[in-house]
Amino acid sequence: MRHRIVFSYVWNLDYAGGISNTFARALASGWTLSGIVFFQTGQPYSATMGTNVDLNNDGNPRNDRAPGLARNTYRLPSQFSVDPRVTRHIPIGPVDVELIAEAFNVFNNKNVNFASNTFYSFNASTNTLTPLASFGAPLGDSGSRILQLAAKVTF
Repeated sequence: MRHRIVFSYVWNLDYAGGISNTFARALASGWTLSGIVFFQTGQPYSATMGTNVDLNNDGNPRNDRAPGLARNTYRLPSQFSVDPRVTRHIPIGPVDVELIAEAFNVFNNKNVNFASNTFYSFNASTNTLTPLASFGAPLGDSGSRILQLAAKVTF
């Protein structure tokens, strides 16, 4: 992969110490914003012959590249994800409660991490190669948007 940038952040919003009203101070204290943002260019992949053809006769049909194409000729699409998190820490006597709300892939980007790499189909009876229309079609991604709520109790 050529380019990858990951930005993680934590912002403790504990500015309530100067509030004289006890209720307002309790409501405004203990908040933290954090998260991860990442971007990466697409990973390279090679066009192969598929699992039913062993062109180089090494007994392993999974490593045969399509004729006329170099290794890592193709690239998956770039990926981008924003994963924010909001937490609230609440001390209750000897017990600490942490309320957590977080999201993964908040913009619901389709981050493809696997594509069909079988370039040709091989007909053994006629000894011919036929290009496949499904080559490069996305077969897997990192998942859609996920929202999650949690509570952590420490005693």
